[in-house]
Amino acid sequence: MTFAEERYRDLIVIKERCGRTLDSREEPHGRLPDIVDESQARSAEALDDLLRDKATIEHRAAMDAIQRIKLGIYGRCLMCREQIPEARLKAVPWAARCKGCEGKHERV
Repeated sequence: MTFAEERYRDLIVIKERCGRTLDSREEPHGRLPDIVDESQARSAEALDDLLRDKATIEHRAAMDAIQRIKLGIYGRCLMCREQIPEARLKAVPWAARCKGCEGKHERV
């Protein structure tokens, strides 16, 4: 199995996990009886929103990386076109930029 095929498999797992997270949101069932329950429910909803946001970002990143694999450009930095180190791609399989260009991108 090639490196890109291994990352493709990893990305499919990430995409599916994120999709399950996005599909699992439960709607509140009526008003809670007291202020403590209401506070706990708000905290749980805030955490749920954060997890959904993270899952949305990872899902989109995984889909983009899968598309780059299909196009044959996976592992190349989208900014400088240099090869992204395998260690970075193993740690962040959806990485679209090398570490140096990612830092520049984040500062913009």
